Amino acid sequence: NTAPLLIEEKLQHFFSSFFSDLAKATNNIHNDISNSICQKFYLTVNDSIVDLIKSEVIPTVVSQTIEHVRESVKDMRPFANEPELHSIKE
Repeated sequence: NTAPLLIEEKLQHFFSSFFSDLAKATNNIHNDISNSICQKFYLTVNDSIVDLIKSEVIPTVVSQTIEHVRESVKDMRPFANEPELHSIKE
């Protein structure tokens, strides 16, 4: 499963962009501007983390849970003809 790597890469990109912009502006930066940059960073990271959780983490957890349940059902009734459960991540 590659979901954690994708999340790490996306977070690394957001942090890298923010700190790059911040480093360029730190020499002659007014306190209000600094606060604005930090607030923008906070909002961006917060929104991005929520989006990543919705698009990557939740579908992965649900798919793994369904897979676990499917395997448990097969172990309990090996000869039953039950419909296949499909991954919602696909």
